[in-house]
Amino acid sequence: MATAAGIGLSFVLVTVQLGLLAGFDRTISALIDHANADLWIVPVGTAAFDDPAQLESTQRYAAATVEGVRRVTPMLVGFAEWRKPGGGSTSVIVVGSDPATGVIEPWNLSSGKPYDLKAPDAVAIDASYAQQLGVSKRGDIARIEGLQARVAVITSGIRSFTTSPYVFTRLSQARAFLNADASRVSYLAVGLSRGTDAALVRERIASKLPNAEVLTSAEFRRRNVERWLLETGAGIALLAGAGLAVVVGSVIMMQSLYTSVNDHRKEFATLRAMGSSKRFLVSVVACQAGICTLAGCALALIGNTGVIAISAISSLPIQITPSLMLVLTAIAALMSSAAAFAAAAKVGRVDPAEVFAQ
Repeated sequence: MATAAGIGLSFVLVTVQLGLLAGFDRTISALIDHANADLWIVPVGTAAFDDPAQLESTQRYAAATVEGVRRVTPMLVGFAEWRKPGGGSTSVIVVGSDPATGVIEPWNLSSGKPYDLKAPDAVAIDASYAQQLGVSKRGDIARIEGLQARVAVITSGIRSFTTSPYVFTRLSQARAFLNADASRVSYLAVGLSRGTDAALVRERIASKLPNAEVLTSAEFRRRNVERWLLETGAGIALLAGAGLAVVVGSVIMMQSLYTSVNDHRKEFATLRAMGSSKRFLVSVVACQAGICTLAGCALALIGNTGVIAISAISSLPIQITPSLMLVLTAIAALMSSAAAFAAAAKVGRVDPAEVFAQ
């Protein structure tokens, strides 16, 4: 049981770190993943969705004339000051788009509907940031950059990787909040006609807009993830933590099995004195490693369930995806094999004469 507990602890450690990495990936790309866009027209050099420059809104009409383009929807994204009803302020990321287009709108709604954002001064917030924003329910009134903002929609689980919550609203209201000129937008989300060659349309749009970049959703997502993962201390810390968790988890597992074998050195020496082959003893150790690994995985499953439930209310929840489960299975197999090999090497050196020395 002690060995199984040690193995279970190592698995929980690895799962938490890799789950945080997966949650990191999903959190920072959530808006891109949920946007109904085939291509993105972005300012040159844009590295992250949350930190855009601005485009000329007239570029929308140039892109719309390209054959195969079904629609081009402007979006405005920017940081603003949220004044709490009870006093105090915090920073928010305003995301403006026309709700009627359905390009990007709040999801996981717990209260209200997307069309509620069509009303004047209406905004959508996530419940996990309600306390930070000083509101608690629909109808609460706050102010963004001095203008009234009424909570019309509340979501659940839409988190920002930065400390600034997302606040959704219609495009014209976002312009008012951000004091943005009507001729400027952050992004143009392009929808293509069915059966259209996306690569060809992309080239045509790019030729018409030399001062902008045209990216697929996958490219924009990858650029966003790389920006936060590889160019910031937080991303590097998560990568280092995941790598360290695998190393430490492997050491814990090997040490647990090694100690178990060492504690029964006399019994293994007795078996050797009775004529058991090294191959038989190694098979015993391998069987023990398999049983302990399965027991440890069962314990880890219980522990992971609790950790994931607790993290669900945090700013960076742990995500367990099918691909992550495959990675964890592979890591478990490698860790178990390495631990069994180290313990088997110990058994292989057992001298049968030890039993007669007692």
